[in-house]
Amino acid sequence: MTLGYNHRMVSPDIPSNPGKFDDFDRMCREAKGNGIARVIVANPQVLGDNYAELVSNLNKLAQANLMLSIASAKPLP
Repeated sequence: MTLGYNHRMVSPDIPSNPGKFDDFDRMCREAKGNGIARVIVANPQVLGDNYAELVSNLNKLAQANLMLSIASAKPLP
């Protein structure tokens, strides 16, 4: 079973707010709690707007023992 997630990107010029990835965090908890092994994100950019956000969200997936699939590539600006 898989679970999808799509996060609205925020411009890098706008500072991240502390609750920016609350939905992503909830998805990880729910997937782990429901025995889901793989999550799907719409494109790589939904994992973060910068390196720190990307690594942080990849760590969350790893800590929940979840595999990651990316539905499609999004052109870089």
